[in-house]
Amino acid sequence: VVTRLVVAAVIVALVVWFAVANSQRVEVDYLVFSRDSRLVYVIIGAAVLGAVADRLIQRRRRSRKGG
Repeated sequence: VVTRLVVAAVIVALVVWFAVANSQRVEVDYLVFSRDSRLVYVIIGAAVLGAVADRLIQRRRRSRKGG
């Protein structure tokens, strides 16, 4: 459990460092519109969406094994 927390903290620190180091504005193309955003928000948003997707996939796998 402690190892997982340390690894998670390191990953979060790396994502935050990478995001802060890339703070310029970029154009982001969404499905139906485009918008100028800071790259830091795009990076953090992508990391959060990836983590949420990972949790949802793990939850689905656990429910299939248990059921």
